[in-house]
Amino acid sequence: MTRLLFSVQEMINLDSGGIVIPKLEKMLVDLFSREPALEPFGDAEIDRVFRNAFDTYALNADSILRYAARRGKRQEMIEYLTSQKLT
Repeated sequence: MTRLLFSVQEMINLDSGGIVIPKLEKMLVDLFSREPALEPFGDAEIDRVFRNAFDTYALNADSILRYAARRGKRQEMIEYLTSQKLT
């Protein structure tokens, strides 16, 4: 039940129907943290997802690091983003 750790303020409403989806920054941290549902992704695929996300969208690195800190992975995320030249 990881989703319960995050406040509703950190998610966006997709439409007036009340569909709530996580921000891309949170989804990237979930992927990086090897959430069980996302385990089939290999390292190369994760790298491609991150590269495409950073190339396509204006992501908030502070939000990514905040989400990662909640998972106990802040330093690992800093090292990953630096090694991939994403920041």
